[in-house]
Amino acid sequence: VQNAQQLLRSNQVEPAIRILEQTASVGWDQQTVLLMAMAELKRSNPPAAINGLEKLLKDRGNFPQGMLLLGDAYLANEETGKARKIWESTAAIRSGIALHERLGKLYRNAGDLKKSTEQNALRLQAIGIAELRNSNLERAAVEFQQALNEDESLVSSWFYLGECYRLRGQAEQAATAYRRCLQIAPQHG
Repeated sequence: VQNAQQLLRSNQVEPAIRILEQTASVGWDQQTVLLMAMAELKRSNPPAAINGLEKLLKDRGNFPQGMLLLGDAYLANEETGKARKIWESTAAIRSGIALHERLGKLYRNAGDLKKSTEQNALRLQAIGIAELRNSNLERAAVEFQQALNEDESLVSSWFYLGECYRLRGQAEQAATAYRRCLQIAPQHG
């Protein structure tokens, strides 16, 4: 499977598919199905990717990576409504940079600038969280501030911005961000 993954990265789709088909003949697993779907998308065969992913999600339950890829397959198959629906349900399970980027683009292309802006704010918030987890406090604070410029009602962005300030020893700025968080959501702790 690792060989197939490397082949896909270098756009050697057909050899990767042969390896994945051999692996699937012995017994399929989640990673094999995901890689096969990626290969089918690179091969411009979205119906095959959709078929495999739908079976996987039915058998194993919904999980963000599979749902994100299924949305990509629907979009490649020009089923925009299905892509939007699957990505929106994915967003209810878990936030992520790539997910909010895809939804933002979909809404922007549909002319819904309000929802596109909301998704961009959530994308920036997700980037901020990733930067915070990597201890990049300055970069995280910038991302949270940009997210709040797009949508000042993002409670988590206010809270995490406060955390960035607190960890950088900027008590007054931290207190201001925490107060704003609590103004929007008094139960947030």
